[in-house]
Amino acid sequence: MNEAELAIHNPPPNLTANTPILDLYEKNVGYYQSKRLGGNELWLYNCIGPQGPYLNRFLVSHLAKTRLTPLLAWKTDSIGYLHWGWNYWFEHVGGPYLQYDTFDGRQNGDNFIVRPNRAAYDVYDSIRSEAQLDGAEDYELFTKLAATKPLLAKALANSLLVNSYTGDRSGTAVDVVHRQVLDALVAGGPDQAYPYADDFAAGSQSWQTNSGTWSASGGMLTQTDVSRWDHVAGLEGRAYGDVAASVDLQIRGVNPTGGNENWAGIVVRNLNPTDFESGYLVAQRNNGEVFVYRSGTTLARAQAPGYAAGQFNRLRVVARGSTLQVYAGSGHAPVLIVTDSAFRAGGIGLASGGVNVAFDNVRLNPEVNPAEGAAVSVSSSYDGDGWNPRGRRWSANLWRCVDGVDQCGSRECDGRPDLAGGSRVGAVSWAGGSVPAIGGANTGNGFPVDFTVETSADGVTWTPVATVADHAQSGSAPVWFTFPPTTARYVQVRGTELRPDGEGGYRMQLAELEVR
Repeated sequence: MNEAELAIHNPPPNLTANTPILDLYEKNVGYYQSKRLGGNELWLYNCIGPQGPYLNRFLVSHLAKTRLTPLLAWKTDSIGYLHWGWNYWFEHVGGPYLQYDTFDGRQNGDNFIVRPNRAAYDVYDSIRSEAQLDGAEDYELFTKLAATKPLLAKALANSLLVNSYTGDRSGTAVDVVHRQVLDALVAGGPDQAYPYADDFAAGSQSWQTNSGTWSASGGMLTQTDVSRWDHVAGLEGRAYGDVAASVDLQIRGVNPTGGNENWAGIVVRNLNPTDFESGYLVAQRNNGEVFVYRSGTTLARAQAPGYAAGQFNRLRVVARGSTLQVYAGSGHAPVLIVTDSAFRAGGIGLASGGVNVAFDNVRLNPEVNPAEGAAVSVSSSYDGDGWNPRGRRWSANLWRCVDGVDQCGSRECDGRPDLAGGSRVGAVSWAGGSVPAIGGANTGNGFPVDFTVETSADGVTWTPVATVADHAQSGSAPVWFTFPPTTARYVQVRGTELRPDGEGGYRMQLAELEVR
């Protein structure tokens, strides 16, 4: 049993398909996705509504809206699209059935998209009818592309549609993506990958929002409206399956309703970039709790050790297949491990629920990082007190781990992850820490001035693969260094000239070493 839905009612038990009108779906994504995941078919529907910015087929609407509606059905994992109407050539619905002058009567685009050709017992086609047919063909083409290149298919769809009412209204843009899909279908080759980093120093042009009060300034993206629980900024034109996604977030204020139970976080694998009820919301509450939420259900929750209310805290999720590992607080181990296969690929969003929040240092790594979770060893060489041509060096022969960051204190030191079993590698990335860890002018002062990147098969014999001199102090964003691909078990960063740490000493401090 199926029925078009203008509101959520208590459905009969034999209802096996849900067909919400577009705005009803948009306002209840979690409800309808949970029904779909529970076995119901999902369709989308429009008729005389919704109006305004939503996708529909009215004569006064951009023609691209007609074509994009079937693509929205594809994006939301709907199996069909119900439209009103195709050929209702009457003045009133439900009678009296007065014949309508389809060429000279009032028509807003609701009742029909073809006209009768009585003489030929046929119909006259229309531009809107052709656009809708093109959209149905797009649905099929995206389905074919997703069978071999799901990330490319979702990224191209995300470049046209952010949600049910935000999309590219240019017919030219839709045609360009259509050709890209055709080219990708015949080109073969691997799926796309979209590594991404954003410190918002240049603004937030890559992010589209659905609601809220968002602004980018001072190297942060902020959302200050605490009145609602559905504000999302979605990343345009990209998609991710397996990904390590992280963000620094600072909850600055909360709605009195719920107080510190309110939250902010990151959404991975959502169907539309501004959804937080499709895909997985990984969020932090201001009381230190971290949770994973999917389509109306909280899958897991835990307390983050060392959470500092009112300060920037790092939130990180590693999604590999059906496993999500969540890292938060001061510990090294994941605070949550969730197994769920409902959503395997999709977009990325930054979400705010009843909080005033600042986001910074978004990092998305879709590739397997051989260094992830690997044991890291560090060492330092004693340089001796006193002066030398490059300046005085703090010479304590020690290393220690502070707040999850490997650091050593001398003129020369190194850090090396053990890529157990060996991996084919060709690049290494890290961000310099802040010593002392207070940010500001100290941000990145743990990044060495001179250093080499070395690889080894046994941890004894080392081969330099990249040498860098006089590197500028980095910010908080990671910096990549590439070298000819090689097979190695160990990758070592050896700092040979360190930077002042702001306290009269010299330190090397690396954060989140990545290898690929």
